[in-house]
Amino acid sequence: MNIEIRILGVGFLLTFILIYLFKDKFLRLNLSGVDINKENRPKIPESMGLFVIAGVLTSLFLVNDFDLVAIITIVCFAVFGFADDILHINAKKRTLIALIVSIPYVSYYYPSNILLMVFAVIYILGAASFVNTFAGLNGWEVGSSFILLSGLVYLTWDPLALAFWGAVLALLVFNVCPAKVLPGDSTTLAIGSGIGIILLQNHLEILGFCIFIPHFIDIALKLTTNLKDISQKKVEPYHLKNNKLHIPGGKLDFAKLMVHLCGPMKEWRIVTMIWIIVALNTGLWCLISQI
Repeated sequence: MNIEIRILGVGFLLTFILIYLFKDKFLRLNLSGVDINKENRPKIPESMGLFVIAGVLTSLFLVNDFDLVAIITIVCFAVFGFADDILHINAKKRTLIALIVSIPYVSYYYPSNILLMVFAVIYILGAASFVNTFAGLNGWEVGSSFILLSGLVYLTWDPLALAFWGAVLALLVFNVCPAKVLPGDSTTLAIGSGIGIILLQNHLEILGFCIFIPHFIDIALKLTTNLKDISQKKVEPYHLKNNKLHIPGGKLDFAKLMVHLCGPMKEWRIVTMIWIIVALNTGLWCLISQI
């Protein structure tokens, strides 16, 4: 069997099976989040990143094709995210911990170039942060990450990209609206750091800036319209009326911009619009990079 298919298949199947088997146990252990955009505000299992990482690691181990330093870095991001899901670490401490987690990787690959070390740290932290904050609706961050990984698989066939592609697809099955599980920081930080490392290892740094354009816009909207509550935890970001999401005031992010431009919509419609924009942007830059 083709190695690429084995990596993809194992990553998907193992992640799918683990999530299916453990999601209810996570809920009983109170490893959960509230789906605030539903009428009954259900509690849903969260922190699925550990299962995504298990799928990624196993698929790469079986084909004996992995970068140990990169894997350790991504695992550290996942564990840090899991701790953040439980302890809700403040922003300054999160930044410091993420910085510390990135140092072993950049020290290994750029031991004699301080400027490259600094750039690589910022790059990995930026990718992790973008995936982590480009979120808030069922399937938004997981689906968008799957699209980014699709572009990277198309360009590189990198084993790490393939492993993440399969594992993230398995998670997406459970995360599309109405979500049966939520990813949590353990997932978004692991995927984001993985994407950053894939881009660095394949010398696609400029492409990374381009495919993250929607994420840049998201951050810019939050900084310019909601600086005091960028994480959107002080005030609920949406109002649900007639099964459609309405936005309060002029506080925007990428999803709220869709509602602002098109009017109140059902959650799945907003997410679908975001996926289409991310796919068009990713596809465009991947094609340009081949010219």
